[in-house]
Amino acid sequence: NTTEHLSYKTLDIRDTDVGIEFTASGDIAINDGDLLQFVTHTVLAENSDKVSVSLTVTNTGKKTLDNLIYSLYFDPHQMYDFSPSDGGLHPQLKFRGYPRDSHLIVWDDKTARQSHSNDFLFGWDGGMILPDPLAVSLTPGESDSRQYSLLIANNPSTGLKHAYEDNGFNTHAVHLDIKHSNTGYYEITVRNVKNSAVFFRSFYDNPAPIDIELPEGEYIAEANFFPGSADCQFSISPRGPSLCTLEAPKLGKLTLSIVDGSGQPVPGKVTITGLGSTSDPRFRPVNPTKDDGYWESYKNSVFPMLAKKTIDLPEGSYLLSATRGPEYSLDQQQIIISHQQTQSAVLRINPVIDRPDLISIDSHLHTLESDGAVDIADKISALVASGINMAIATDHNFPVDYQPVLKQLQLEDYLTVITGAEVTVPERLDYNSYPMTANINAHNNGGINALSTDISSRFKLSRERDSNVIIQVNHPRFWQFDYFNWFGLDPESAAFAYEGFDLDFDVLEVVNGAIYNSPENIAARKDWFNLLRRGYFFPLMGSSDSHEIDKDEPGFSRTYVYNDKNKPPSVEQLMQRLREGRSFASNGPILELTAGGNSKPGDTVGVSDGIAKIEIDVWTVDWIKADILTIYVNGIPQILSSEQWVRSTTETGLHHIKAQAELHLKQDAFIVAEVTGTSDLFPMIQARGSALDETPVRPFALTNPIFVDVDGNGQYDSPLPQAITLIPNLRTTAKRRE
Repeated sequence: NTTEHLSYKTLDIRDTDVGIEFTASGDIAINDGDLLQFVTHTVLAENSDKVSVSLTVTNTGKKTLDNLIYSLYFDPHQMYDFSPSDGGLHPQLKFRGYPRDSHLIVWDDKTARQSHSNDFLFGWDGGMILPDPLAVSLTPGESDSRQYSLLIANNPSTGLKHAYEDNGFNTHAVHLDIKHSNTGYYEITVRNVKNSAVFFRSFYDNPAPIDIELPEGEYIAEANFFPGSADCQFSISPRGPSLCTLEAPKLGKLTLSIVDGSGQPVPGKVTITGLGSTSDPRFRPVNPTKDDGYWESYKNSVFPMLAKKTIDLPEGSYLLSATRGPEYSLDQQQIIISHQQTQSAVLRINPVIDRPDLISIDSHLHTLESDGAVDIADKISALVASGINMAIATDHNFPVDYQPVLKQLQLEDYLTVITGAEVTVPERLDYNSYPMTANINAHNNGGINALSTDISSRFKLSRERDSNVIIQVNHPRFWQFDYFNWFGLDPESAAFAYEGFDLDFDVLEVVNGAIYNSPENIAARKDWFNLLRRGYFFPLMGSSDSHEIDKDEPGFSRTYVYNDKNKPPSVEQLMQRLREGRSFASNGPILELTAGGNSKPGDTVGVSDGIAKIEIDVWTVDWIKADILTIYVNGIPQILSSEQWVRSTTETGLHHIKAQAELHLKQDAFIVAEVTGTSDLFPMIQARGSALDETPVRPFALTNPIFVDVDGNGQYDSPLPQAITLIPNLRTTAKRRE
């Protein structure tokens, strides 16, 4: 269950009748005295577009090694890809294609696990990540081999033909007739009708006809011309080439602007949704075959910002929705777009919630600088349009400074940006480090070396690099290799964890993304309560972990930090308030918890006779309904009935709920407030899939705790004072043999 990246010791290169052959070897020591030898043999045949690789592992130790999983490392430096792999229809098609601007790369792991096992990860566009390699057991002296191939072709059709034929499939051509008069690149995707597996995809710059070689079967080809699309169904058979015509839809124009009640421009977002038979538009993303990045699988919003914006739209009926985060009103209009006609729409939204004492922060953001799908400019525009006040750049292991782009966009009055990084320690954890400085003259912009299995040393290195840094542990329960999962933190009561588990972090990402009650966020919330019960206070953070924009909106979730409303906030003050937990997480509602008259999250309050008087205030705009109030006392929920609160609404659409309660406590306690609701946060937040068809994202807010001193000793005493016990990690560990 531990992965080790092997460094080869020897390399032998020979020019033979077959071609150029490379043989490399190295070995690894496992536990006490168990040894594995690895040998790779690579053949570059003359006049061939394929590189063949075999990897052989031999147990050179004295004991049988069970459940050994190994694989040759391959990194194409690209996340835009396709794979026809499917366990039911095409179990042997395990290759993955990587379309590039001028060629196609195909990597084929021929001995990977059969894909009818349930060990797939699904991309947001439905594409599958290839399954894990097969596990084997090796007795002393026994060997096992794996076969791979790397194919590179200037002509994608030729590359596809060779890839399919190499796996035993005869291919035939489909001729795609592209009718596209607009300028700009477009995307072609070919899927199997029966299972939607992607057999080919790529971006193209010109509308010339395209020939693609495919195995026999029924297919659908789709052309995304941005913003419209077209598709056609065709069959591949030995009878001859198939023909498929893809014609771009007719377009009209739409001029958009967002203003407030006085007619002044508002830097908001317009989400455009198709009505009836009209599809949602998909605006042009960054071309991933040129920029080596991920790609926006969905893009139906535009950002007029402080000026009018004119866009093309296919003919049809649309719903326009203007928003600027959860503190503004919502405006919607329906329009009809006709061919070669120009429509205009002015959408009006106004600020409803005025809380200068609250600063909204998104502390987890990605761009094309690592594994994000958008550039910095688009990310900044989306953040401003979501109403975020402070954005922290956290690309993987790469500190990025948004400030030059923010200045270029002339949006400094709307957003403060902080440099940070998400430190990705392979197969151990992801944590954010901020604020930082970026050094463009240093390797990885000055990011720390994350390649270590020792978490303590990485935390220490981050603090040495930036003395006042905040360390935020991210999504602790999302993946097998996330921090709490990898180190086996007891999910029931945080009683124990594996050795190597380090608590030298500052805050915990309890809510990742907009969906409050995802299984992973529920698990993280339970961990947070468990840690609090044991006396470990890591203030919660809500953040977006946004890699795209639409259906992965930056700013949701977010953390609101209390600030002096009469003074502009300084970064140092806000960072200190984050450390102290003077904040709450939310994807919309403003939630305030008060105890004893004026104590707020992060405070400790003393009470007499064990009676804690609390107040909860909730503010929302009229299009967000959040009225399920819950108090957690030492992590135990108590739902407040509607008889315990009153509601009021202003003419501007501000909803306010005030609730009061008395808590009778027998021991010291921490108190947390939560509000949830049943309304749909569309269009501000879009669920994945078609915007109007998916399960809606519901509103929530969750505060940091107020600590209550009941016994009068001047401090909070946790109900479970025992520290986390560290136990031996029984996972197999591996070390390089020097």
